[in-house]
Amino acid sequence: MNDNFEKWQQQYHQNTPSVDVGKLAKQVAKLQSKERLKAWSELVFGLVISVFCVVSALYFAQSATEKVIYLCLSPAPVGFALWAFSLTKKRWRQASYSTRELLDIKRQHEIDKVRYWRMSALVVSALWLVLLCTSVVMFVLTGSLQPWLGLTAINAIVVTITLYRYLQLQKALTARLQDIESLT
Repeated sequence: MNDNFEKWQQQYHQNTPSVDVGKLAKQVAKLQSKERLKAWSELVFGLVISVFCVVSALYFAQSATEKVIYLCLSPAPVGFALWAFSLTKKRWRQASYSTRELLDIKRQHEIDKVRYWRMSALVVSALWLVLLCTSVVMFVLTGSLQPWLGLTAINAIVVTITLYRYLQLQKALTARLQDIESLT
């Protein structure tokens, strides 16, 4: 019995990767400080973009249709920023962590990163579709595509990059979660 236990213990140690808890804790701390900075900057930029939409509606819009579009779009950036901020803020805890909790934080970060980019892809795609529809409506009403076509083309690039990043992260998620799980 004792011999079997020693064999089992050796196999367990050979098959279980060692985790440098100090290094893992530093990685998580660095990750959380980056997330805080990102969350606050997104919140500020979302607010600035929403204010810009309102200012554009009040001072730069040339027709009632443009004013309505700007005013309808103005809550989207700050709303998305608030959602992303609340998602990140849930993980802000100051405590000592066990190895399991540190690995859970890393696992949750990977899942939240994919969720964030999926939501980004949806919002950016929806905004692009609104711009595309606006371009068509403005062309029908005024016969000019000048300002709207450029915005639609530029945002098409943003949509492409966002969708690419989301698909890239989604594809790598399973492997990243398995790597984290292998450390337990």
